[in-house]
Amino acid sequence: RAEPSSALCMKAAGPSAPQPLDRRALLQTAFTGAVSLGVALPALAEDGEWMKVDDPSGKTYWYNTKTQKTSATDPSESGASAAPAESEGKVSRMGGLLSPFKDVNKGFSIFKPLGWNQFDSAPGEYDVKWEDLVEKSELVMVGSNPVKTATDVSALGDLQKVGDALAAKKKAKLVDAVERTEKGIRFYTFTFQAGEGAKGAREMYQLCVNKGRLWSVTATTAEKRWNKRKDLYNNIMLSFSPKL
Repeated sequence: RAEPSSALCMKAAGPSAPQPLDRRALLQTAFTGAVSLGVALPALAEDGEWMKVDDPSGKTYWYNTKTQKTSATDPSESGASAAPAESEGKVSRMGGLLSPFKDVNKGFSIFKPLGWNQFDSAPGEYDVKWEDLVEKSELVMVGSNPVKTATDVSALGDLQKVGDALAAKKKAKLVDAVERTEKGIRFYTFTFQAGEGAKGAREMYQLCVNKGRLWSVTATTAEKRWNKRKDLYNNIMLSFSPKL
């Protein structure tokens, strides 16, 4: 069974804070989706418990039956900020290193690394995972978790806020954050770096929301192999579509 996500596990142990993630810790983590983010916003954290109420004076507000909080605006729409311009980037199969993969039951498609071992669904961990035959630390995973009210990944916060929160949870450095849209769906894509020099590690991590689910795509490699893998991983991220 894969290790739980670093975003869940990196908590203070006793009076001292945890040490930064080393290469092994980052590479062996399996991201489990929405719950792992550690980013709480009403539209996700309270999962559809908001109801519209008109008080006797005629004023309208929203009441959460679970938390008993009130809001002057509809929290379920709080993350629906304007989408950025549609991306025009083309996806490459990298000369045959990538091949198309579709999961009809889950309803997503992606380019998978050709020749890597495939592991099908591990509930709560991933929907599908690929592992390099030689470099066991190199993984590509797709995961998803249900959300009831959020319709856009911006419900988690803006790009930088989410990236910083994830980096803090992972005890890693956020080195890149990109926001784009494809076919009306907003994507957040992050690159994290952990450890020092050649002994460190890299992780690309992408989030989006569609069809009532928060989707994640994770790709990891050793720092010393990053230059060999970054274009491959970037095309995997660009190829992912949470609808068929």
